[in-house]
Amino acid sequence: GVYVNGLTLEGCMWNRTSGALAESTLKKNTTTPIAAVLPVVYICPVSRAMKKYEHNVFECPLYSRRSRSEDSVVMTLDLKTEDSGAKWVLRGAAAFCSSSIRSRITEPEPAPASTTA
Repeated sequence: GVYVNGLTLEGCMWNRTSGALAESTLKKNTTTPIAAVLPVVYICPVSRAMKKYEHNVFECPLYSRRSRSEDSVVMTLDLKTEDSGAKWVLRGAAAFCSSSIRSRITEPEPAPASTTA
């Protein structure tokens, strides 16, 4: 797998305390949501046959760019939620590989080698 940094959310935000999706916060005196950034995400590909479907998980679409089209869908991210997935679908919740906040993909740090004396 890989660690991905800098993914942004639209239609929701990430609550770091509960470790789950939450309602977006609006900018003061506007109807514009504050840009929400996901914490570093560890992505490990799994085939649909091996996937365990859990309750309280929203399959959030991840787009390569802001224009939401079939050709810009990269994958879905299983994000924890305390609400139903339908709530986030109705709010248009999605994740993006943001162009303003550069996404970086890094390999996991290797485990330290054990040494024997």
